[in-house]
Amino acid sequence: MAKRGADQLSPIERMSKKSAQEESLLNELMVLIGGVRDDLLKGQAVTVASLREEIQALCTDLTGEIKSLSEGLTKVTEVADQNSMRLDELNERIRFLEDENKMMKAKQTDSENCDKRSNIVFQGITETILDDQLELEIERICSQVLKIDKSVVVERIHRIGNKPRNVQARPRAVVVKLLSFKDRQLLWENRRKLKGSNLYMEEHFAVDIQQRRFQLLPYLQTARKCGEKAVMVGDKLLIGGQRFSSEAADLRSLQLRYGDAIDHSQVQLDTESGPAVCFYGKHSPFSNYYWSPVDISGKKFDSNEHFYTYRKCQLADRPDLAFRAEHARYPSEATSIGRPVKLADDMRLELMRTGLMAKFDQNEDLKRILLGTGEKLLAEASPIDLFWGTGCGLRSENLRKPSTWHGRNEMGKLLMSLRSEYRNFEEA
Repeated sequence: MAKRGADQLSPIERMSKKSAQEESLLNELMVLIGGVRDDLLKGQAVTVASLREEIQALCTDLTGEIKSLSEGLTKVTEVADQNSMRLDELNERIRFLEDENKMMKAKQTDSENCDKRSNIVFQGITETILDDQLELEIERICSQVLKIDKSVVVERIHRIGNKPRNVQARPRAVVVKLLSFKDRQLLWENRRKLKGSNLYMEEHFAVDIQQRRFQLLPYLQTARKCGEKAVMVGDKLLIGGQRFSSEAADLRSLQLRYGDAIDHSQVQLDTESGPAVCFYGKHSPFSNYYWSPVDISGKKFDSNEHFYTYRKCQLADRPDLAFRAEHARYPSEATSIGRPVKLADDMRLELMRTGLMAKFDQNEDLKRILLGTGEKLLAEASPIDLFWGTGCGLRSENLRKPSTWHGRNEMGKLLMSLRSEYRNFEEA
């Protein structure tokens, strides 16, 4: 390999080289002084003038090297300042692109909703009714079931998705686009007449709106079970006059309000190792998918899963995935983004511990819930995750027998360790 010339070295390499030269000159000065001492001890004459000349020459060389080193340092500082300015420009550009992307998504959603404004989705129409018979079936439903006298004009009709192979499977939804929005409203206003049949209607929204509604649906159902008046309007949930969206703060309020009433989020049971709290899913405050905003190193994340996946991708030198994970709409989406990234177990545990500490340190109500579990065994009842979970679900009989768990339950272990630290701190 060809050697690089002095002019090809980087500023830092030149600084290192000059530091070595400076050290060499100092060593020469020490050797000279040592030689003078030896000559004096031996009785040899040393003139002050010659000694001064040699010292002066060394000092001149040393001054020149220091000056050169200072110039190199100035260049390095200038390069660092330029890079810092460039980084600021890139960050500003990223923020601009993020805002632009949000605006484009909002416009796309609005356009998609306008296109679907006259649509109605029918659920429960059996697969035995072929595609070319769907329009006749809708006409029959309108006249015989909904008791609508006037004729409604269907512009387009189709099923969603591929035909299921299993005849016992749930039939695909049927999207009906009416020619007139008034006809669409007429069908929708008569939807309650389908009660008691296997049919029901749904509104048709853009994909983004449907995902937001999906996040709010469990709370709509739970509020109604609790006897509260609740209704979904677009992507907003109205409960007793209060309006909730799918934003992290609103989801957090709903979790604290209805978390214990939502089925299959966590259970308390007696195991062969003693009382336990087993949890799984986004509605449990112990889950990584629980909406709990955290601020770590100046960055804000909607959940611990957002932080964990973001940092995991950073450590794996995947800034593209880290950016997507940080801005993922849901914790589960962040998980999917980071799935290709693999880290050593000790690094995974350290990352998760950092996130959990921030989650419970910054959310006092969650810390109280954690401490409220006392000495109970904590276990993430994930049937598929053998690292963080137990390897068996909330309904599994094996959940009562920790000795039969196939999973390591690392999430439960970290939570119990953190609980002990909090308790010891409060007792101290």
